[in-house]
Amino acid sequence: MQSYSEMLVLGLDIPKTIQNWLTPVWLLGLGCLAGLLCIAALALLFKKVLTRIERLNHVADERNRLLVYTTVTSVLLASITIFLTQFARVAVPQVGVESTSEVATPSILISSIVIIIACWVVSLAFYVCCWHKTISEASTLLNEGPLKPILTVSLILAAWGIVGTVVVESPTFAVRSLVQMPFAGSERWDATVPVETDDGGHLAEVEIRIAMMSNFVIKTDQDIAFAFRPHSELRVGVEAPVVPAGLAMSLAEVDPTVLPGLLPDVESISSLEAVYLVNQGADTANVEIYVETEVFSTQALVIPTVALIMLVGLMIYLIQRMLLPRLFAVALSTYKSEVNQPLFPLVATIASLALIGFVWIPYNTFGEDIKMLKDTGITLITVLTIFVALWAASTSVAEEIEGRTALTVLSKPLNRRSFVIGKFFGISWALLLMYVILGVIFLISVAYKPIFDAREATQPTPPWERCYAEMIQIVPGLALSFMETIVFAALSVAISTRLNLLGNFSICLIVYLLGHLTPLLVESSASGFDIIQFFGQLIATVFPNLENFNVEAAIAKGIYVPFEYLSWAFLYCVIYSVIAMLLALLMFEDRDLA
Repeated sequence: MQSYSEMLVLGLDIPKTIQNWLTPVWLLGLGCLAGLLCIAALALLFKKVLTRIERLNHVADERNRLLVYTTVTSVLLASITIFLTQFARVAVPQVGVESTSEVATPSILISSIVIIIACWVVSLAFYVCCWHKTISEASTLLNEGPLKPILTVSLILAAWGIVGTVVVESPTFAVRSLVQMPFAGSERWDATVPVETDDGGHLAEVEIRIAMMSNFVIKTDQDIAFAFRPHSELRVGVEAPVVPAGLAMSLAEVDPTVLPGLLPDVESISSLEAVYLVNQGADTANVEIYVETEVFSTQALVIPTVALIMLVGLMIYLIQRMLLPRLFAVALSTYKSEVNQPLFPLVATIASLALIGFVWIPYNTFGEDIKMLKDTGITLITVLTIFVALWAASTSVAEEIEGRTALTVLSKPLNRRSFVIGKFFGISWALLLMYVILGVIFLISVAYKPIFDAREATQPTPPWERCYAEMIQIVPGLALSFMETIVFAALSVAISTRLNLLGNFSICLIVYLLGHLTPLLVESSASGFDIIQFFGQLIATVFPNLENFNVEAAIAKGIYVPFEYLSWAFLYCVIYSVIAMLLALLMFEDRDLA
């Protein structure tokens, strides 16, 4: 992309620093815009087309029939998806090792579980959206619960996605990357090369998009020389590189000064259609050609990712809203009560001002201030949201039980299970809204930090790609922080069924301290006395290992957090939250409310 120090927009000079700071935020805005457009398109599809199919309108009338339809649809959808994403995927071999070795691919088990769960949720949401009751209540969905404020935040970002198009530098790269996404991935071609070939080489037909190619690998069981033009037509002094038998060679290993002589003599090469192979071995060679392609700008991948997250969140909300009406009523009441309390806007305001102010704090780390910003920001958000969770559980559960408000609520056609679980979901909604607000502010602050540090050190303005990289690195940390907060919300609800605010805070403080010290306690007790080992293992078993959600050090160092780790952490969060809620139901079942 062409670089400009500044550009003229509507008669105003937009500095390079502002462009580079706001470009990552603009990509987030485009993601929100794409999500809103997808939601609007799906709403129009369901309202104008699928509602006219009478059978679909009444599938959700009976829960057993809905379960059968959902299961069958999800199995078919998951089977197709797993085949396309796992078994039909091309694994590119490692370069410089024996040909039997291949690049370690993500765990098929984890990916398959995620795909199965996602397909089940999508199938269930599809039938729920087709339900005539959902269609009749669609107008009220946007005005209740956390959906309205979250959509408001999304609309603000989407508005910037539109306005920012005339502010950021070369916005067409996003469109170009989105168009290329369906064609990105890995491809493989096989060729059999006899020993006796002409001077031009054996022709292997391929289709390689030069502009999208990120990796090119040849694997063979015989010594093979390769080029992208007939070997007899190679330029003087240019020798075709040879792939040793049993190994794999990447195009990156070829001498850059030799590479132009291997390409066809054309002014502009948009794609390669052939690879010419010469077998230098003693037997017929079996050659495998691998090509990896990626989009023009990988940063644009955030656009469909944000849109997908918005769609999944809306599906889960609709499922809970329509299939669990009593539980939803309790959750909605709890959510409104906690959000309207002075503590919620107070914490949100203090945290927002702190996250913005952290950008200007001198950490005196010799150019590594952004690492401290990431660590401090995530820790602040985690601690404050846990505090909000404990306060909300105590006020909405413990105080209602002591004030006998719960007895009045349970006198209605509402069982104790729906009451407790509804409280948990209502608190979780309030925490989700808090994370959306603080998360967006934190992302914007982190995107600006590299520019601020460069200006303070009188260095050149960093490119927007670095601002984007620093910003996107904290997303896994925010996700794991939210999981930790949900664990405390479930645990706090369980404690609040028996104890008041002081007891709740005291126990959760102990759990927080021991939960983060669990790995250290287990490690230190490994070589100690039997009694120390016993208590170390007991603490590790009873208390949650909160270090599973602590990746601030990795994020500060720019280390990639793999999807498998996030999946296992999410599974751990779900399991421990379910255990905490079962404990809450057990303790609340025989609680005397009178």
